[in-house]
Amino acid sequence: MAAEAEALSHARDYAGIALAYAREAAADRTGKTHCRWVRLAAKRHLDDLKKAKKKGWGYYFDDWHGDDVCDFIEKLPHVEGEWETDTIWLEPVQIFILVVVFGWRRRSDGRRRFTSAYIEVARKFGKSTIAAGVTLYCLTCEGELGPQIISGA
Repeated sequence: MAAEAEALSHARDYAGIALAYAREAAADRTGKTHCRWVRLAAKRHLDDLKKAKKKGWGYYFDDWHGDDVCDFIEKLPHVEGEWETDTIWLEPVQIFILVVVFGWRRRSDGRRRFTSAYIEVARKFGKSTIAAGVTLYCLTCEGELGPQIISGA
């Protein structure tokens, strides 16, 4: 099972997983599964995808950038405890957050639309693990000279 999950982690369609999560969250009108803020974030992502198809809007969505950060994090090893897989495995909600933050780009220069994110979730969500993965990704993969990463907890 662990070998199967590890093999799949390198062939996942993260942008597709994020889109499916956004559609599910936006459709949850009763709020049984997704809180109001998650539904609003999902709706904005879906609305922005429609706007991005029109010329003249200042942003576009790039699947590759959203996929790349998730693929990078899922290649990182666990450093504590015993897990089913040798590497980190992201859940759909985590993928949604990462894909939205890293996938949206400015048309003017191709840089990220979002340069900060506020994530408030319960304990044992993987906040520290994801923050560490994002920090490593920003330091090594975005090609910025002298990147500065600020994290607050």
